[in-house]
Amino acid sequence: FVHVLCGITQPLTGEKFYVRSECPFNFITFTHDKVDVIVTLTRGKSGLISRAVINVNNAKISLENGHIIVEDQSVSVPYNDMYRHIFQYGIYTKMKSKVLPAAFSILWQSFGNEISLFWIFNLSLSFCQVDCKALSYMKNCFSDLDWTMTLCGHNVDGFEKRPEIYCPFFHEIAHNCSEFYSEVSDWRIRTNCREYRNCAIYWNCCLLGTVLNDLEPGNLCVAPQNCPCFHNGQVLPHGAVLDERCQTCKCQGRDWTCEKKTCPATCTIEGRYVTTFDGKYYTLPGTCKYHAVVGLQKQKYILLKMFEVWIFKSEYTVCNRIISFFASFPPENVTVFWQSSMFVQLHASTGMSLQVRVSPTVQLYLTLPAQEKGQTKGICGNYNDITTDEFISFTSYPESSSEVFAQSWAEPGCTPGQKCTISQTPAKCLYLKDPNGKFAACHSMVTVDSFVEACEQSQCGCSGNKEECLCVVLANYAQACAKQGETVEGWRTVIDCTTECDHNQKFEYNMQACNRTCRSLSEPDPTCEGVSDPVEGCGCPEGTYLSENSKCVPRIECSCYYGGKVFSGSEPVEVNGQKCTCEHGKPIEDKLCQSGCFCPTDLYEDHYGNCVPRESCSCVSGEEKYRSGDVVEDNCKTCTCKGGKWNCLSQECPGKCQVYGNGHYKTFDSKWYHFDGHCQYTLVEVNFTVITTSGLGFLLYSQCFGKH
Repeated sequence: FVHVLCGITQPLTGEKFYVRSECPFNFITFTHDKVDVIVTLTRGKSGLISRAVINVNNAKISLENGHIIVEDQSVSVPYNDMYRHIFQYGIYTKMKSKVLPAAFSILWQSFGNEISLFWIFNLSLSFCQVDCKALSYMKNCFSDLDWTMTLCGHNVDGFEKRPEIYCPFFHEIAHNCSEFYSEVSDWRIRTNCREYRNCAIYWNCCLLGTVLNDLEPGNLCVAPQNCPCFHNGQVLPHGAVLDERCQTCKCQGRDWTCEKKTCPATCTIEGRYVTTFDGKYYTLPGTCKYHAVVGLQKQKYILLKMFEVWIFKSEYTVCNRIISFFASFPPENVTVFWQSSMFVQLHASTGMSLQVRVSPTVQLYLTLPAQEKGQTKGICGNYNDITTDEFISFTSYPESSSEVFAQSWAEPGCTPGQKCTISQTPAKCLYLKDPNGKFAACHSMVTVDSFVEACEQSQCGCSGNKEECLCVVLANYAQACAKQGETVEGWRTVIDCTTECDHNQKFEYNMQACNRTCRSLSEPDPTCEGVSDPVEGCGCPEGTYLSENSKCVPRIECSCYYGGKVFSGSEPVEVNGQKCTCEHGKPIEDKLCQSGCFCPTDLYEDHYGNCVPRESCSCVSGEEKYRSGDVVEDNCKTCTCKGGKWNCLSQECPGKCQVYGNGHYKTFDSKWYHFDGHCQYTLVEVNFTVITTSGLGFLLYSQCFGKH
């Protein structure tokens, strides 16, 4: 082999020699079966290799600044293409080529952004060119120890306090000796170098009780409890703390130990796609009016109709759309304001908040505080942290079908729609999954598959402008990322989803409403009180304020606000005590009279056409009818029909984890996801372990781990 460490080079044949230079030099050049190989190295000021260029058959690989660059593209290991295979090899990185002999390989060890050791192996040559005779320890490994020590002096000179410079030299001496001695025991103690155990596979050994830290530069052997942790593509040291919205996590020995916080939950309704408070994702059957949330005591509810959302009407209005709200709490306990040109935000004193995207199509984000857990029903689920019992129908029956469940919460006259089919995913939908695209930084935070599916459906089922339908789905993914703290900048320009702003307003991906209006200069701004998720849209740039004419003006041009009146600064203020009332505080619904046959007062028509007292009303589940008193067992619940409602008792229910096809997984809590891996994975770990190998089925090991 030929190798270089710090300033010392060991050629294929002959003696080692020392050179220190920052100029690029040709490390090796040869031709094999008309395949040219050229390796060029450049040292940095530290003495380590700052850049290596490996050219095989005119295909270039560069190693610089801690990156592996193949044909001008940064890649990660393992990497494979037609000519090259680059992979982790213990504490080293190794490259082999299909156009070179199988015995040929290139090996290097990284230290930070530089390279401390670099080898070229050709096992057809003698592996050890040093005259190692088993006469005494260490020194007899070299025919000329004086020359070796001279090289050591040159190499260490000026770097006596830099173990990353001199330790590779001693490592190479020990390695050459270990080819002939079973163990070289104490050289690291004598040289104060990092302790690895020399063994048969020397590049993957650490002392007993330690493990290789391959997540941080230097490849140190550390105690398991001092291992760093991995989070969202970043390596964080042992002891690091993540203070997130709903939990606080601490890195302890490679694993995260987390404590949950009392945290509100959000129900998301984006077109026909719903994610419940407990995280259950499903599709609504049609374009209808649904009860999104109903309190168990009916103290509040929200009605949702596709492309039309009803919320509370304050003094703000929505251009070209109607906004109203039905609730039991009075208007003074509710704050409604524009977060941007695209979003209206509502905050209630009860802790409920409602975020509505009104442009270009309506999307709803409803957040309830933790004290509302177990107190809700409707298409947003029952909010109890359990995903397996979300589909509780209007009659309190636990449905297994999301379609039947949603239909039970629809207003009369709802007609299910048809799911369109698509043969190939549109290219613009695939941009969501582009590993180098604008959304790539969010992939580890928000699963993208469901949004790609929604994008496909939006394209084949779009009744209007397909570009607008596409932009809505991409905006929904960007909004989900923003809720996780990852604001995706610039995606609208790349995918041609730009939006025009009225007057002199400006578009921002994280628009702020707090203290951006002329009103906020005259009185406290209620938009600053509640906590809202980031939104995009048009608004006033910092330093300007929104006037009553929806224009952004400097402070000097703002009108003043007092007692609900707007006036210029030069006009006097008159307060006559007259109270202002909102004429549209509550919508008026016309009740149309209908002729026909009806049950007498205090009697109700059941599902069999009979007039019965309320307590004798029948029940339905799906398409089946049941009389009062009937008992049904389903979904690990025993339900009794009583007075038109189901009273259900929960039973112990086993969970089922399911894996099928090419990486489709269903968790014990009925959460579906897709993961296309080609390795061996632990499927479940309790008092036994099930290991799944992609494409090869399952292996069951009976082994106690002591974990529950």
